[in-house]
Amino acid sequence: GQTQTQLHEFESIAYGWIYETVDGQYQPVQGAVVIIYSGQGSDRIEWDAGKYGQMNPVISPSSGAIAFYVPNGIYTVTVGKNGYEDKEIVVNVRNNILSPSIELARLEEEVVVQEDVGSIGQVVDATLISVTSVVETINTIRELPEVQTVASVAKPVVIAAALGSIGVLSSSFNLLTFLRYLFSSPALFFARRKRRKVGTVYNSISKVPIDLATIRLFTKEGKLVKTTVSDKHGRYIFKAQPGVYKIEVKKAGFVFPSEYMAGKTKDVVFDDVYDQGDIEVTEANVIISANIPMDPSQEIKYHESKSLIFRRFLRIFCHVLALSGLLIAIIILIIQPTILSLGIVILHTIIYSITHFLTAWRKKKGWGIVNDGQKQKPLKNTVVRLFEPEFNRLIESTVTDGNGKYAFMAGPNKYFLTFEQPGYEHQEVRPIDFSSKKEPDVISVDVSLSKKIANAV
Repeated sequence: GQTQTQLHEFESIAYGWIYETVDGQYQPVQGAVVIIYSGQGSDRIEWDAGKYGQMNPVISPSSGAIAFYVPNGIYTVTVGKNGYEDKEIVVNVRNNILSPSIELARLEEEVVVQEDVGSIGQVVDATLISVTSVVETINTIRELPEVQTVASVAKPVVIAAALGSIGVLSSSFNLLTFLRYLFSSPALFFARRKRRKVGTVYNSISKVPIDLATIRLFTKEGKLVKTTVSDKHGRYIFKAQPGVYKIEVKKAGFVFPSEYMAGKTKDVVFDDVYDQGDIEVTEANVIISANIPMDPSQEIKYHESKSLIFRRFLRIFCHVLALSGLLIAIIILIIQPTILSLGIVILHTIIYSITHFLTAWRKKKGWGIVNDGQKQKPLKNTVVRLFEPEFNRLIESTVTDGNGKYAFMAGPNKYFLTFEQPGYEHQEVRPIDFSSKKEPDVISVDVSLSKKIANAV
């Protein structure tokens, strides 16, 4: 029920503004970049506006008005805009308010005299003008506070994308094995240069070399001596001292030792086949280069349709993640050219290169196509399986892409194919005889599937 009255005095200080004089009239200048520096001359540094809940630099609004709350002291204010002369002033602030009014002068348009220097000179001049315009546009965009903020926020996102790519590659695409291969590959390279015999890890049924298989050399007592990784042609090499050794091989989707080649020392295209027996070395620096067959795994996780489709999704996801991360990292480098930004670009370049190597579908020299028998349209996600007929061994499974394409690499042997698509009749293609082949080739048979006919009730 009481009323209290208090009297206060407030001092009002007007905004400063960025303006130009047009026909004797003052006009605000919108879109000018205003940057505040503490100090002057060579000792000045860009003022940290974030401490005081403000932004620096800023872009002048349509009214041209600018003002800042700052600690008292000497400040340098720079203003720039395309088409105007850059302006710089020094202000001594005594009342914690920086609100300078700065007049900009338009640049005089240069009169270009066109000289007849021929078409090449005209093209060069036009190109230089275009490049200059692009550079000026990029610089203008870089100076926008909003763009700088977005770049700062994007850095941790790009780093997280890099970690995500590394995680997926490690869990699903043999990243650790590939890194081990990078360390062991020089020995294999120099061995080939010296024309030394090297061993090959290969699919026991299709005779196709197996890359990124981990090969370990043990003593007879079980002590690990050396580890290496096969290259893209399945090749490897060991140099051993006198003793008795055994070899173990591991690769996801394959089984060692081979049952298919059990008891055999010679294959169709490979001699000196190794089946987990003892290797006796009697001289120093002997090269162990036995050819090692591995059986394709029969585990359902390597052949069921859901796993095949999910793995293809992972391949596409890895490519998209790696490429988008690289592009964003390059944009950040353009906006904020720092050592950290450059390091992020280098990291994503490495990740993209590794992703391309590990997840790219190996190039084939041909394709088979699966079509709808009636509509003659490609059938994607058709499960295609490759078998060896003598022992009915499942060798490899794949799914057709969006264009109905599929392909298998296979060497000297006999095979047959099966095709499965929900709503269509199961189909087999046999025989496929590659027995006379000297080296692996592409199995690519075009197939038309017929739709299942519903039983009448």
